[in-house]
Amino acid sequence: MGRVSPRGGAILRKEYEKVYSGVISDEDVTINPVLGLEKALIFTEDRVELMETLAQVSRRLGDKRRIAIYFINRDILESVNPIAVPIIEFMSTTLVEVEKKGRVYTFEVLKSATPEIDGKTFNYDIDRLEG
Repeated sequence: MGRVSPRGGAILRKEYEKVYSGVISDEDVTINPVLGLEKALIFTEDRVELMETLAQVSRRLGDKRRIAIYFINRDILESVNPIAVPIIEFMSTTLVEVEKKGRVYTFEVLKSATPEIDGKTFNYDIDRLEG
């Protein structure tokens, strides 16, 4: 497990590479949750830096040693760096929108390379899961 500072650019990419190479194994599949990518993209100073950061993300696509799950606050990213949203959506093999109403979470699969879940909606009531 590792943590990367919420700054952008080459420093962020080097920090992520160090954490990534320290946890990825050739023997096992690693679940790689990524929180706060939108924070790093907010701090990108120009379009070239933005594209470099997104290119680093795309280089990991197809790496069978990991399953990456990027949690992104779309509203924040759209308001600060809207060009990034369609690029991230294009790169994603599965795109899920999560909405919370009370203690019920709705997961809508907007796009998936897995036909069985593409377009499906799943609801999870926390009270029913805890009981």
